[in-house]
Amino acid sequence: MNRSLQYFSLALAVAAALGLYSQIPAQPRPGSSHHEREAGEPAALFFAQDARDNRSSSKPSGSGAPDPATFVKQATQAAMAEMELAQLAEDKTQDPRIQSFAQRMVRDHSAANEELESLARTKGWAVPTTLDARQKATLEKLQAKSGADFDAAFARQMHDDHAKAVALFESATRSSDAELASWAVKTLPTLKQHQHLADALPTGVSKVAP
Repeated sequence: MNRSLQYFSLALAVAAALGLYSQIPAQPRPGSSHHEREAGEPAALFFAQDARDNRSSSKPSGSGAPDPATFVKQATQAAMAEMELAQLAEDKTQDPRIQSFAQRMVRDHSAANEELESLARTKGWAVPTTLDARQKATLEKLQAKSGADFDAAFARQMHDDHAKAVALFESATRSSDAELASWAVKTLPTLKQHQHLADALPTGVSKVAP
């Protein structure tokens, strides 16, 4: 009889504890944006919602690609600036390596810009026709140079410009516009070839072995 009373008392205590627990709302984890378990909410539903929250929060926030219209402006002006500088190099340099490089810049960038302008017209994106203030200043700076000073300044500028152009086009391969992304993918290998050629131009800076 005593043993039965003991079992009965233990059962009452467990039932009371469970009843009190169901009235206490679960506390969110520090720093968590997940919903709080409400009083009486079944654990299965709570953890199912928690899993959905985890999947939602793990989605990437964005591709990092520029807006298509912004890319068209930046890419067009960059190509225009390189063509202006290349044409200047054709007039000023006596170095056959720079002459050859400049001729290729004019040829390749003219063709690429025609393709981009055609695509931009079908999409209704504005296409710039002039350089920006920084690009104009760079052009004027190189116009004032001559001889070896010009060659070195031109080579350094081509190195910097093509590093930026490659980065810009790499981001555009993830563009929200599928046609623009496809065009960037197609054009990027040519820009990387330009970058390789630009890196090989004489800069006038001696390279000291470590």
